[in-house]
Amino acid sequence: MKITSGKLLKRIETENSYIEVRENKNYRWMSFDKEVIQTLVNKKLPHESTLGHIKELLNVFNFIKKPREILMMGLGGGALIHSLKYHYPEVHTTAVEISKDVIELAKEFFYLSASSNYYSLICGDIQDYLIRPRKKSDIIFVDMYIDGEMPNFYYEPVFHRKVHKNLKMNGVAAYNLLCDKANEFEAIVKLVREAFEHQTLCVPVDKFHNVILYAFKSAKYKDFIYEQEQQRSLKNLTYDIQLGLIGNL
Repeated sequence: MKITSGKLLKRIETENSYIEVRENKNYRWMSFDKEVIQTLVNKKLPHESTLGHIKELLNVFNFIKKPREILMMGLGGGALIHSLKYHYPEVHTTAVEISKDVIELAKEFFYLSASSNYYSLICGDIQDYLIRPRKKSDIIFVDMYIDGEMPNFYYEPVFHRKVHKNLKMNGVAAYNLLCDKANEFEAIVKLVREAFEHQTLCVPVDKFHNVILYAFKSAKYKDFIYEQEQQRSLKNLTYDIQLGLIGNL
């Protein structure tokens, strides 16, 4: 989503770019990569899903009955946390964010607190966090960007195996992918499918370039995945950079 206009509230320089927080009468947003909005919230209704990929990520709850523990990789402005707290108050979310600046901006401008019964904010490297002894998660949201780019470890098989290992037996990982090049998208999907024994489902986000990739740990979802692939004509996946769509060749 492109920035149109808004009052600058704060700007922080990073190594390769900068982070900005802006607002207008109704909305407040965080931008990592100059013109592209990473987080957008309704100031009066912060739980409202204002960006299309948030709505699609929340569809993961169609697969999980009564989840209790969620791991969120990457925080941004915390729009997803607000939606989770509002729609699923019985669920506890742990958000791991490597940037201290992002966490401080989320607390200062996006209505998050340092402590809550509904969520925990941890500043740290997700790769270090994944190898610590901890409770496994029902759902893992994989949604990380560094200066507007997906991190390099997305292209390493070991990372996706760690995601798989940190899920409960019936757990699901939901990846938000935003790739500029077709070969990058295909490489990540291939690695996730290998880590999850081909139990994955790609869903394009309507009117956005994002693609949500659901990865299922349990084999019980195989029939469901097959049905969805047939209904959505996604059996043969392609990614068109200009159109930003997944289609059937």
